[in-house]
Amino acid sequence: MKFTVNTLLRTQTFQVLCASSEDHTAVEPLLPPEGAKVGEHISFSGIDGKPEDVLNPKKKQLEKITPNLFTDDKGVATFKGIPFMTSGGPCTSSIPRATIK
Repeated sequence: MKFTVNTLLRTQTFQVLCASSEDHTAVEPLLPPEGAKVGEHISFSGIDGKPEDVLNPKKKQLEKITPNLFTDDKGVATFKGIPFMTSGGPCTSSIPRATIK
């Protein structure tokens, strides 16, 4: 899902990652844990790096990683099996074994 927010100085577009059941009958946004800070970056254990300031849509970077995004048996959001972590814990969904897009 994409959202556009108009501010006094500029328009910003945000993308929300959602978990979806295999048959797409259940779809919901990933949820940050209670206590996670607004705007906090998500980290992945063992993967270091600085986020890009701007993603070039022509490079289709999101499309390259989405095949590796899914929730585990407990609904924890993962990238290649590594949990999406914040200072408050992992991001989750109530949909286990879901794809994330």
